[in-house]
Amino acid sequence: MSRRKNPRRSHARAGVDWPVTIASGNATLEGKIKNISRGGALIYLAKNLEVHEQIRLAIEIPEFEDVISAKAEVVRTSSAITDNNLTSYAIAVKFTEISNEDLRYFTGNIAVEWQDDNEESTPHTTINSLIRKIGYIFTICCVIFIIFYLLQLNSKYQVEEKRIEQLKNKIGIIESKIKESKEIEQYITDLEKNINTIEGQLVSINNKFINLVTIKKIQHQTDYVEEKIEKINHSVKSSRQTEIVLTPLNKKKSVFLYYVVKRGDNLYRIGLKHGITVNKIKELNNMSQDESIYPGQKLIVGWKL
Repeated sequence: MSRRKNPRRSHARAGVDWPVTIASGNATLEGKIKNISRGGALIYLAKNLEVHEQIRLAIEIPEFEDVISAKAEVVRTSSAITDNNLTSYAIAVKFTEISNEDLRYFTGNIAVEWQDDNEESTPHTTINSLIRKIGYIFTICCVIFIIFYLLQLNSKYQVEEKRIEQLKNKIGIIESKIKESKEIEQYITDLEKNINTIEGQLVSINNKFINLVTIKKIQHQTDYVEEKIEKINHSVKSSRQTEIVLTPLNKKKSVFLYYVVKRGDNLYRIGLKHGITVNKIKELNNMSQDESIYPGQKLIVGWKL
């Protein structure tokens, strides 16, 4: 769309190519607007019109899908050749009735040159333009504020996201330490069980050791008593005292006296019970010095006279 300003014209014109529908009397014509201004327009039609003829216009604007309605008067006509070598008529019209809204549309969106002209002719244009500018500024400020707010919100979100990630890491460390403490606690429990087991075993070993020491003491005391008895018997033999039980007058006519060993018996107790020494029992039963007795064993412990 071209713009031009002729010093001879009172209003600046803008070159356009808009479809227009003209109502003239009872007839309806289709044409094209080739240029337009705040005061009128140049229309190409296939049919000529009369000068001073009053017409109604319906101007279509394809770029904005809008229609401008106006009344106009034919001021001059001439023939012209179109691009397709077809003869048409150039009809110059002057607007006689058009709304301020449509004029504001022209001044605000079509031709910058018209703004000065329109401001001179319409007092409200300055206020409306100021209101529009304030609205534009307010809209831009709102957009800037929203962008700034979104940036701040995004920054806060990133900070919170980092904090959440740090908290997750700390929670993971705490969970791992709790797991390790549970493992250590289980290890300590197992160790306590092992210590208790070892203590029980030590107590058992101690009891066995005490029993063994007691047995050793009893055996030592028994050996000591047997040794004393041996000495006494030896003293008796030396004094030629007759041991009736052990040395009968006639062995051939005597009968052996037997004893069956019971659980818990020993040679000392058996000899003490039957009045015979340990060595004599071993001698009568052909036993060696380190040979032991057992339950159920049948021993010779003397003679029946």
